[in-house]
Amino acid sequence: MKYCIIEGRLAEFDENKNSEAVVETVKYSKGEIPQINDKEKQSLLNNIFTGTHSRFESYNNCDVICLNLIDIEKYTNEHIPVYVILDKNKISFYTTEPDYVEGMFRKIMHEPTQNITTDCLLYHFMNKLIFGDLVHLEEIERKLSALETNAFSGCTDKTFSKQILNIKKHLMWIELYYEQLLNLIADILHNENGFLCESTIKSFNMLDSKIDRLDAKTEHLLNYASEIRSAYQAEVDLQLNKSMKVLTVISVIILPLTLIVGWFGMNLQMPEYTYAYSYPILIVVCIAIVVGLIAFFKKNKWF
Repeated sequence: MKYCIIEGRLAEFDENKNSEAVVETVKYSKGEIPQINDKEKQSLLNNIFTGTHSRFESYNNCDVICLNLIDIEKYTNEHIPVYVILDKNKISFYTTEPDYVEGMFRKIMHEPTQNITTDCLLYHFMNKLIFGDLVHLEEIERKLSALETNAFSGCTDKTFSKQILNIKKHLMWIELYYEQLLNLIADILHNENGFLCESTIKSFNMLDSKIDRLDAKTEHLLNYASEIRSAYQAEVDLQLNKSMKVLTVISVIILPLTLIVGWFGMNLQMPEYTYAYSYPILIVVCIAIVVGLIAFFKKNKWF
């Protein structure tokens, strides 16, 4: 679908109006290279479609930006590849999901933004990519806070570690996305072909600062998740140590009694068998051992 820039505004393409620049979206299928009639442009497409990683490339008469767009609210390995070819008076978006890109354009069209040019449109498009990201990161922070509260209130379940691990993977995925955007903006700001005007360069610098803050927020949440997991593991270890302490105390109490039972359980004729008070004395000795050991453990605060 074609759009155009008329009097500094993005609008749907109209042949009857003189446009300052043309904007188009081109759909292509994954694994295929779009075919066009322009041989020079086709050669360029054959070159840039050899890789799908995020990158910036500058040629003699155009700039190429490859974006791998994600929805940070949904952790998935899927991404939307978008190849942007920026000329002096034209900007083309090659993507497998043109509806996504055109949705961005519609948002830009309904904003009271003035004096849009091709380079400025690229800025607005990339700015829309991070719209609402801070809200989602704050939602993840609230989830982590709830998990932290549960961890120290004994309300955890068997899936606690799995939940923390999934959140960490999600955050690492988001952090990688922001790092790619930061690298792209750094390359764009070199402005080798001189397509960016002074005001657009300032806008990209502000966008760089926004994404850098989002990246720092994501890194903070990653550290927070790691701390919660470590604290939870420490709490689990503490509970296990308490259980082991109780078992150790019981074992220490039972050990002398077991020794006595083993002694008198031997199949031998012992002198104390003939003594009338042997059995009562043995009972008193066992009780004394149990009471003495319990008092000793209580005094040393072992339980």
